[in-house]
Amino acid sequence: MIDDLATIIELFIPAPQQTEGRFWSVTDWPDTGGGRGFTVNVGGVELAYCSRPENDAGTPPTMYVNAPAGTFAADIRGSFAGRLGLKRTRLVAETRYPGRPAIVDLVSYKSLDEINRLCTPAGTVLDVLLSTDTPQQSAESVRAMSLAAMRQRATPWAGSHSAALATMAFRIIAARESPIQLPEYGELTANL
Repeated sequence: MIDDLATIIELFIPAPQQTEGRFWSVTDWPDTGGGRGFTVNVGGVELAYCSRPENDAGTPPTMYVNAPAGTFAADIRGSFAGRLGLKRTRLVAETRYPGRPAIVDLVSYKSLDEINRLCTPAGTVLDVLLSTDTPQQSAESVRAMSLAAMRQRATPWAGSHSAALATMAFRIIAARESPIQLPEYGELTANL
């Protein structure tokens, strides 16, 4: 789960150390609602969240990453049996990236137009992103959504921000031999 959080921060949040707690936040249980282990918000927008590590059904945690509609649509290939327990959503596709089950569905938020939500087992966000047909465009699309949300407003969840959880993710990022490189693109950058 924390590896996924580090990936989300590194790839999708512009200038994360300089903007932490002001333009983006990560909240952890019990400050999150709906059975979540943590939630990442950029500006007033929910970027990603993870289900709690232990749940009654005994299923592993699930990561959810929001993206502009159409971000993952070109990457849909095949299907897999067994949902991740999602209900009341409009399913775009069930897919299996090489060895990694994932679901892309269409959801709506008050603050956004319809968006795609990537749902995949915790620990697989980077693998799924790297196995898409267009990893750099997908990451760029999510990052652009984050940047737009951060430019609109500061995060209203700053008071619940978990600096300790963010620090854990920053340590993972720092321990990587090099920044995550996406095929044919390289390091993603954006200015606030």
